[in-house]
Amino acid sequence: MYEVIHAAFKPIDNSQLGIFYFFWIVLYVGINFFWDWRSPHTPPFHIAHVGEKLSVLYNASTLASSILLISSVFNKEVQKVAGDAVAPIVLASMSGFLVGLSGLSPYKPERVDNRSGAGGYVVSPPPAANIPSTGATQDAPAPLRQP
Repeated sequence: MYEVIHAAFKPIDNSQLGIFYFFWIVLYVGINFFWDWRSPHTPPFHIAHVGEKLSVLYNASTLASSILLISSVFNKEVQKVAGDAVAPIVLASMSGFLVGLSGLSPYKPERVDNRSGAGGYVVSPPPAANIPSTGATQDAPAPLRQP
């Protein structure tokens, strides 16, 4: 277990690099799937929709690579080789980190019009579920029937 934790935060060879990527990608995808499964803002989770999660896998690998770049900058050997390129490496890794982190959410918030003065983002309510027996939806009651 110690080797996995060490490899997840400070890989030193190729085998530990594989553990590093596996650890961060599985953690990222696991958080996304759990969030998607428990969120009222996404449709019910179904295994058939897993194929639509390729962007999550891409964002997970982007985040893992960014973590690797950020952590490598603190290695003295890398600092010797990188020389003056440390600042661009940090900027590139931070932008990749932010892109990867933003893809963790299973739903996208909607932008609020700034002209109203409020601005910001809101999350849409979940889609209304049709109830065929009454014609009601989750958001609206069934219409009254005339005798």
